[in-house]
Amino acid sequence: MYVELYVAKLRITYPHKTKKQLRKELSVKVEKQREIKKKIEPLQKELDELLNPGESQNSEEASSPKQSRKRMSKDPNFYQTKIDELKREHDSIDEVERNGWILLDFPSTFAQAKLLENALSGFVPK
Repeated sequence: MYVELYVAKLRITYPHKTKKQLRKELSVKVEKQREIKKKIEPLQKELDELLNPGESQNSEEASSPKQSRKRMSKDPNFYQTKIDELKREHDSIDEVERNGWILLDFPSTFAQAKLLENALSGFVPK
């Protein structure tokens, strides 16, 4: 009786996902991470140029007074804040679900263990 209740609760809480569903979820996560990295790169370059204006790779941009005024009017803290937000979003995609079950003192007999294993995986131990 206890085994059936535990299994029913576990199946309600954690629905079964096929390999196809798991692959699709993973590919969506990876695509989101790639998009976030693409957003971070130009912001990081702009921040580097703001912090180190003399070390610009493109000499035309460095010599243009309009470009330097534009950079000077921008706040490096804005870029750093935006980069930090994107990095937090990137890290949150990888977070593992941290809720679950711990069965204390169950199964307490070999018979209960066999029933639980059979109910969860279909394997019948000898």
